[in-house]
Amino acid sequence: MEMLERVFFRSNGGGTYTFAINMSGMKSLLAGYGEELDMKDLMNEIKMGDSTLTRKIGGIEGISNIKANFDTTNFTIEMSFEFANLEALNQGISAYYHDESSPLDIEQYTLYEQKGGEIIRTNQNVMLDQIMKSIKEEAGGSEELDMEFVEMFLSDMKYTQEISFENEIKKFSNDEYTRTNSNTITWTKYLFNKLDVKSNIGVKVKTK
Repeated sequence: MEMLERVFFRSNGGGTYTFAINMSGMKSLLAGYGEELDMKDLMNEIKMGDSTLTRKIGGIEGISNIKANFDTTNFTIEMSFEFANLEALNQGISAYYHDESSPLDIEQYTLYEQKGGEIIRTNQNVMLDQIMKSIKEEAGGSEELDMEFVEMFLSDMKYTQEISFENEIKKFSNDEYTRTNSNTITWTKYLFNKLDVKSNIGVKVKTK
């Protein structure tokens, strides 16, 4: 399974946020065990339907063009929204992360900020923390035997943070990121590969 969290920044301070999941590999893996992946149940579980997204983030000032796309043939899921500024981006992501069943108010995260002409992606792995918590709960807690099975079953599961800009990137601060082209950097971590020791998703980026 592959997860991609992508942020595209325009030169005017706005941009597009996208979160996508590709589960085609898991579909094939489950088929080998005689199991099926029910896309409808999955979409309900991760709350990525159009109505859910609109309810969660549609009322935030500076958020627009909310979309959800479900490809049941290729088993891919994608949601996206446009943001007018960094405040709207942070509020939109925070609202999307929020568990609607929780009685607590939405916790506001500052994942992106701007200082001294640099865009900063802070070192907060909220998405990964939630994913790992959910997987451990599904595995029956943190029992060693269960997690060993999970690690084997999900050995190819990876998360990628992609940060892209309308303007060309001049420099970036974290060598755990890879420059994929003149405008884009990515950070990829295999969640259950003990050889992947990446731990810092934070980065400062300056564009030309």
